[in-house]
Amino acid sequence: MRLHEDTLKELVAVKIRDSDLPPAEKERYVQTLRKLPAEMTKHLALKLMDAGLSNWQKALPLLTGILD
Repeated sequence: MRLHEDTLKELVAVKIRDSDLPPAEKERYVQTLRKLPAEMTKHLALKLMDAGLSNWQKALPLLTGILD
């Protein structure tokens, strides 16, 4: 499965909007995110995956639930 660049950006934007950041910061981050070039978006995706794998204990139940 492949995620389209715009889909990835929107998934991250949703998490930013759902965060506890002040509204002005949320908007600034979302606007900056939308302007990222493809290579930076790819780098961001890899870093987010690294962060998820670093929290393996939280991710493992999700993974086993999907694979069962």
